Amino acid sequence: MASSRKLESASEKLRARAIGWEGYCRAGDITQEELSLIQKISKQPKQSSDAILASDTATYAPLLVKLLAKSNRVDALQWALVMLGDIVIGKDEAKAQAVLEAAPWDALLRHMDSQDEFCQLKSATLVSLLLPSDPSPPIKVSNKLIKTLGKLLRQTFENQDIALQCLGEVLRSHSIRQTIWTSETSEKGKGQASTEAGEGKVIDGLTKLLEHLTDSSTPVSPQTQYQVALCFWLFTFEQNVCEKLASKFGVIPLLSEVARRAVKEKVVRVIFSTFRNLLNLAPAANRPALLMASSGILPFTQSLIASKRFFGDDEVREDTEWLRDYLRAASRELTTWDEYVAELESKHVSWTPPHTDDEFWTENARRLCEGNAAALKKLLALLEPGNPPLTYTIVCSDLAMLIKHHEQAKKDIQRLGGKTRVLELLSGSPDPDVRYRALVVFQLLVSQSWMV
Repeated sequence: MASSRKLESASEKLRARAIGWEGYCRAGDITQEELSLIQKISKQPKQSSDAILASDTATYAPLLVKLLAKSNRVDALQWALVMLGDIVIGKDEAKAQAVLEAAPWDALLRHMDSQDEFCQLKSATLVSLLLPSDPSPPIKVSNKLIKTLGKLLRQTFENQDIALQCLGEVLRSHSIRQTIWTSETSEKGKGQASTEAGEGKVIDGLTKLLEHLTDSSTPVSPQTQYQVALCFWLFTFEQNVCEKLASKFGVIPLLSEVARRAVKEKVVRVIFSTFRNLLNLAPAANRPALLMASSGILPFTQSLIASKRFFGDDEVREDTEWLRDYLRAASRELTTWDEYVAELESKHVSWTPPHTDDEFWTENARRLCEGNAAALKKLLALLEPGNPPLTYTIVCSDLAMLIKHHEQAKKDIQRLGGKTRVLELLSGSPDPDVRYRALVVFQLLVSQSWMV
């Protein structure tokens, strides 16, 4: 786990802080024997305390866990978290097992709700490091950690960095990946998202960070690019995730844009490895999105191979050549309709040829209403609040083309709530082009040729 300057700086100050342990002993908070053990490592240089903790982990781990479970004194709790971190962080599996034998879960969970930010962040970090070492962690631990990390993803840059590092640890666990995916994509999870405005949702938080990384006006940290991409890569070791990740969260165009902007080999490597997992585990669900013009992965791979950029890394070269060859072969089979549906599923539309091609709409307009109007539902979903004006402009243009080429689609648009949303855009959008496009659609919907 990479370091956090925020936590390291606070930890150094806490190691040097004078804490009234003798007073805590007189008050009965700790025993005389525990006081002696604490005094051996209190206010010592880290190298000295590390040596004592390493040689007598079996004694100190239970002591520190007891302090975390029983004490209500913030300075004592902060110090205990620092010392417990010194046992675990960067050490071997045996140290983690020694801490797990001290039954730390309830003590650490207690502080993930602390009003003290250091206690909250440090306990979340320790849970993230210990969780993969527990063969059967309590579900309450996983659920609490996931919710906490989801919230941290929406806070300051420093807290986001800590959350990303923690996710990089726990997402190595199959059970954690499945717990997050199931809770955040089930119907129950969707309902919870509406009441909590998505707070605590890990995948939604990662997607928003990914969107932020594609904003050309924002300075981008290569390490943040890598950490966010790494989290998605870890998710793609699950087949059920690969089958729905692109359609539910629209990550392929976003990851593609991050790869094109990358200046570090490791960023391209982890993103191309993510694409390779998606294509290997769920090819039908991901081929169209990766071949879309807005993704631009095929031409990007070709330019990388021509320039040999990043080819100092053998994994980058191998994955780039594999992706190029795979996408070249797949592009011969991709239809314009496949590309259009993939674009809708990605939730990131642009003025690609199908949107303005009369021939496309003549051939495919009816298909939007087939299969219980599955494609039309995807199109109308892009009218939801929160999307950029360009998305609304393109969707309204598509709806107008659809009605012109398949007038019976009006009934499906009305049934699925599209008319209401178009009217909201007509009356409430600040963008004049959106209002104009919405007006065109509304006029077509209420024209006399369709009788309700």
